[in-house]
Amino acid sequence: MVSLEVAKDLANALVRLIQAGMNPDITLVGHSLGATLLGLTGRYTQQQNVTIPWLYALDAARLLCSLYPQVDKTSGRTVVFVRTDPGGMGTNESTAHVDHRPNNGEYVTSSGSRLQPGCNRSYSPQEVASAGNRCSHDSAWRYFCEALVDRSRLILGLALSWFDFVAKNGTFTTTNYLWPVDPSKQGLFYCTTWASAPYGKGEQGLYP
Repeated sequence: MVSLEVAKDLANALVRLIQAGMNPDITLVGHSLGATLLGLTGRYTQQQNVTIPWLYALDAARLLCSLYPQVDKTSGRTVVFVRTDPGGMGTNESTAHVDHRPNNGEYVTSSGSRLQPGCNRSYSPQEVASAGNRCSHDSAWRYFCEALVDRSRLILGLALSWFDFVAKNGTFTTTNYLWPVDPSKQGLFYCTTWASAPYGKGEQGLYP
């Protein structure tokens, strides 16, 4: 399969660059199927005794995921998920060291549709097939880009579930930035966002 070959080629290129003297403290960031590809890349580099230090999977793809091994903790030293459409276009399996779930990743409307704030409707099977109406799925890279500009905008609280997050009501002993993460703080992290940019609420996002 093409993606497997791309992942192998990328892994070989990274290993050669590191062996040639490139700083090995690298971060790989991928969205959707790109995140799955980088998960494979991380596995292939480890076969050559090189571990990717940081891997960010932005709403890793659920569609066609049965065709490829999924990105998980074995893909790098610190694997971070940012989930915004789990169970829809994104996978819902918690297999990362740090699992960020803004708005629970399942902003459920009265009709049962999963939407991120600012996304006005869910998608039909036809839209999924044509990659249409990707609003919630694309929210992952939008949040990530905003965190790159100002990390203090997106702060998440450690909780056992969304219900636990709601019950804590802003009172957390452990928080983490969406980027850069503190790798010593692992588990499920939640926050709320605004419906339009700038999306991050800062510490206010620790409240439901």
